[in-house]
Formats: sequence, C-alpha cells, structure tokens
Amino acid sequence: MEKKKILYVITQGEWGGAQRYVFDLANGLADQFDITVAVGEPGGRRELQERLANKSRKQVEPQRNPARAGEIKKSNVIEVIQLQHLVRRISPYHDILAVFELAQLYKKLQPDVVHLNSSKAGIIGSLAKLLSNVKIVYTVHGWVFNESLSPFKKKFYQWLEKLTAAWKDQLILLSSQEHAVAREVLMIPEKKLTTIPHGVSLPNQISREKAHEELSYIVPAIARANYLFCTIANYYPTKGLDTLVKAVAQKKQELTNACFLIIGEGQERARLKSMIAEKGLDEIIFLTGTVQEAARLLPAFDVFVLPSRKEGLPYAVLEALAAKVPVIATRVGGIPSLIENKKSGLLVEPDSVGELADALVYAVEHSDEMNTFAKNAPAPIPLAQMVAQTTSLYHSLAQ
Repeated sequence: MEKKKILYVITQGEWGGAQRYVFDLANGLADQFDITVAVGEPGGRRELQERLANKSRKQVEPQRNPARAGEIKKSNVIEVIQLQHLVRRISPYHDILAVFELAQLYKKLQPDVVHLNSSKAGIIGSLAKLLSNVKIVYTVHGWVFNESLSPFKKKFYQWLEKLTAAWKDQLILLSSQEHAVAREVLMIPEKKLTTIPHGVSLPNQISREKAHEELSYIVPAIARANYLFCTIANYYPTKGLDTLVKAVAQKKQELTNACFLIIGEGQERARLKSMIAEKGLDEIIFLTGTVQEAARLLPAFDVFVLPSRKEGLPYAVLEALAAKVPVIATRVGGIPSLIENKKSGLLVEPDSVGELADALVYAVEHSDEMNTFAKNAPAPIPLAQMVAQTTSLYHSLAQ
C-alpha cells in the first residue's frame, strides 16, 4: 500500500523550537508517511536541513544479500527541499514569488497534507493553496502579533492570520491559552482547532556532578559559584535576554555568588555582550554559544530562567520541568499552562526588570521551596503521544 504524503513547510532552518518540532514529527512519522520538508531562508543557517540529512543518511543501509551487494536499500528517507523565496522578513518581491513557488511544489508533489510551521510559512503557504487544492495544517508556534510590535503591525498580523485561517483545514495550538486567542481574538471556528502540546523525549541524563564537570570546561568560573542559573534560548529579541541582564544588574550585590549561563546563539550576541560588559557582569553572566544536547546538562543547574516576550510552548521549559529543575519564566504563550506561580515555579510579566530581579533573589534565598515547586510541576507529555495525536489528525484529513 502506497504511503500518504506529508509536506512540511517552515520559514527557516536555524535551529529553534519550530525546527525541533518539524524534525521530531518528520522522524517520528517517516515509517508511516512519505515525508518531504521544505525550508525557506536560503541564505540562513541550515541546521534543520543538516540534521534531517544526517538522519536520512543513517537510514540508508546496504542490502544484506551478497548477491545484491552493489545496491542500497532506502528506508524512510526524508527529502529536504531548499525554498528560494520564502524569507522571514517582509519582502513583497520574495513573498509574491514564494506563493507561486509553494503552489508549484504542491502541484509537483501532490501531498495528502501540507503542514505549515511559523507565521510567515503559515500565511504564504495558505495563499498558495488558492492556486493548488491541498489540505492544510498549520501549527501556531506563538502568535506573531503578541510580539513587541507597533499597534499597526499587530493589527496587520491579526488581520492576516484571520484572513488566511479561511484556507487552513486545521490549526494545531500548543496550549489552551493559544487556543483561546484563536477563538476569541481571531474568531476561528472551533471545528478547525486542535490542541496538541509539544511532546518531549529527554536525552540521557547525567549526574549533577558529571554535568557540573562538563560545564566547567565551557565556563571555568562556575567553580566559584554557589548558585547556577541557566537559560537555553536563541539570542533573539523575543527571548528577552536583555531583560535578564538588566535584572541581574539591578540585584548584582545579592547575586554575587551566582553564575548565569545563557546557552544558545543568534543575532543579539554582540548587543548582549556589550550590555554585560557595560554593567560589569562579565564574571556573573556568560554567553556560552551553542552546546549540543544542552538539556542533558540541566541537572547541574539550580534554576532555569526563560524571560521571553513571546513564546508558543517552549521546549526548554518542558525539558527543565521534565528534569525537575525549578523554573522562572514569563507569562506568555502557553507557559502559564505549565507553571502555576509559587506552586510549580515562578511567573513574572514579560519586560518587567523589577519582577524578574526579585524572582532571581527569591530563588537564591528559598532554594528548598524552589525544589518543592519543581517536584509539583506536571510532567510534559511524551514525544510518542504528540506524534500519535498528530498522526490521527493527518489521517482524518487525508481520507
């Protein structure tokens, strides 16, 4: 029996939550579906493409039959396509061409389901449906109009999301909060909405001592710290890392025996580095760069901090909760569905330097209470459950 075809479309390949989501689904479903992943931003980082290619190479094995030794057997290979006109920034020229590029791809591949990821892909990919009749699924990785934008841009993006929802067959929301926005703000019919939270599968955890030892090679200064804070995030404006730097500066005296490791990479590195130097925090806050499988090092940390301005349902918080590391995070996106303030973690308002500063000091002064919060936090759903629920949705559309 021929496999159903799934086409994933995502705006860029630089590794983040949406890219991990596509990677997890593509690999989890490759034995059941014929999978193609189309990625935009041709001049950007290609981490998703490289990881998918590496995974596919591992799945190509020589035949065991000596008589057919010259042949290879392709098992569940995922095809990766680089789109030339789907770009993250607003560009009327590329955006119009991207609509036609995707419409042509739909006609060529004839997928049973097209699964769009990220706001730009969601809008462009929905418009392309007007030129090619396909079933569209769109996962909302945080509503773009909840970012720090001008009132005009917020209204414009709301209008675009509402307009293009008419051509989407199903929207996947990652939390009840995002679901409520779809219904109450965008007025999208309930029958088009499905809530499927991110599922996680943690890498093999190591002991606190081993994790601390590995981290000391990256940041030797942690040896003198009595308290370790961790943030795992791309260095993007939406992650609010500048708010974290300001909060640490505000309570510098109370946090002199703490260390903050910000694990990730991105466009804000130079600005963050400059802020850290200006505020005299070079021996307290460290930008580590990318660390592969950073989640396995979570046991080394006393608290995980995510000061985001906009989120969907962040994997980093899910992994911290799964590892039973206390969490301080902002009330954005689906985070309040994971954490109840002073019951399973600490929640602060986005961009509130004072609230975040107070929460950091509270964590240091109430470590036993913070550990109790971590024990109270609900466990994230397993990756296999997310894959199974998404599979059911595909089958319902592809009948």
